[in-house]
Amino acid sequence: QVTITRSNENGIGTILMDRPRRKNALQLEDWEALASAIADADADDDVRAIILTSAQPGLFCAGADIADIAAHHEDAEWRARKYEAVQACNRGLWSSDKPVIAAIDGDCIGGGCGLALACDIRIAAPHARFGVTPAKLGIAYARFDTALLVAAVGIAQARRLLITADLIDAPEALRIGLIDEISDDPQSLANTRAQA
Repeated sequence: QVTITRSNENGIGTILMDRPRRKNALQLEDWEALASAIADADADDDVRAIILTSAQPGLFCAGADIADIAAHHEDAEWRARKYEAVQACNRGLWSSDKPVIAAIDGDCIGGGCGLALACDIRIAAPHARFGVTPAKLGIAYARFDTALLVAAVGIAQARRLLITADLIDAPEALRIGLIDEISDDPQSLANTRAQA
């Protein structure tokens, strides 16, 4: 499982994902814990801005844990619960009263890309990679997440990313509007905290 921790320092709430062995791939319980951390940060009057990132350098979020999906693919109740948990995360980030910044220091794939898209500002390392990959699993990207993708990159680029499931690098992500800035060291959070 991913360890989700939340801290508050000088009005900046930081939410960390920590499962380096699996590139922060999230299981159902992780999505639920992340949704709770997002809601708590949003409700905390001492928090004026929120940063979502990885606890370990060189990572962001590889999305949903594929092994978890495979183990429960015939369980309709599990699938519905997972969908609700993912949407609680993304809608919680998107609708937060606080500015939310994604500090992306590695792969930002599938559901991880959905998390980043739900943030107000996306800062990435030069080596970060991005992909919207549900097509590789024969499943659809959620409607809300797709709307966020279209809003960020436009219909043509969104269609390309969704259909091909290709991974793109940080310079291309910046060019098409998927991220807002490339930072040499987003994981240090120095630049990210300055913006927050």
